[in-house]
Amino acid sequence: SLVNNPASPITFDNLTLNTNGGKGLYAVGLKQLIVSGGKITSVGAPAVDISGSTINTTFSSISVNGGPLGINLSQSAGSFNILGGGSVGTGGTIYNTIIGLSIDTFGVANINWVNFTNNGVAIHSSKSNQLDLAGLQITGSTGYALESHSDSTLILSQSILTNNGALGGGTILIQGDTV
Repeated sequence: SLVNNPASPITFDNLTLNTNGGKGLYAVGLKQLIVSGGKITSVGAPAVDISGSTINTTFSSISVNGGPLGINLSQSAGSFNILGGGSVGTGGTIYNTIIGLSIDTFGVANINWVNFTNNGVAIHSSKSNQLDLAGLQITGSTGYALESHSDSTLILSQSILTNNGALGGGTILIQGDTV
């Protein structure tokens, strides 16, 4: 974990993390976190949990099985990117979580080629500057596949959303956004 380093940037190249029961990348109160490439796999805990920080991160894939959250970006600035490899699932798979991707007051998130399967809510975002979702496959969310509240810009392209909203909600909920 990286906690309360307001003084200097922290940089990783090709970061690879595999966890079982513990958070993958946990960052709080960082002046600048830079990750250039890599992948994270987590079981039973968030792969990424970032709050109160400025980041510029790029991953090839992130995968999570179980736990309350897959990825959490909160009260932070900068960019968070999952690139994938140009086909469904190459950006990772997030499944069996309460919320797959949770964003609350964040900069720009680009999520590409990720599968979200059997989550409570696949993606919940509030007050991000830009949420760009491409090449996603979202299936089996018991709540919404995508919930967007007061995001400045939401872009959804080349994605398949099926069999979501079984226990309430629906496929997509957008409130106060520019689409």
